[in-house]
Amino acid sequence: MWLVGNALRLPILAVPPVIPALRGELHLSGTQIGILTGLPVFLFAIAALAGMLMFSSKALTYYGNIPFRLKMVCLLLAGINMAMFHWLGTRHLETWDRGRPPRSAKLAGGASLLLWVTIVAAGRWVGFTT
Repeated sequence: MWLVGNALRLPILAVPPVIPALRGELHLSGTQIGILTGLPVFLFAIAALAGMLMFSSKALTYYGNIPFRLKMVCLLLAGINMAMFHWLGTRHLETWDRGRPPRSAKLAGGASLLLWVTIVAAGRWVGFTT
């Protein structure tokens, strides 16, 4: 969970530069912008708390469950993929508008799609194997 939270920090911190554009286009007040930018963190905290409570109800059962382990490994890999993309893949972001995105960005996107589909499938699979 901690790694996922850290991985989400970058996208959440990337929001402030676009706040003036959001405020102007959507005609939002400062309070509404504050609520809008704080909402993802709040919702992630609720989801993390719910996930931890669900895990704690059957921790030993889930720990031995192969689909659960697969899901946790894929979550970890998705966080690493996102961190690697943000640190390495966006170095030359300004050139993306002039041409095709670099191969590393395409690979990171493909890996992300594959990992998240696996996470969702494994999460559904956990419910049928416990």
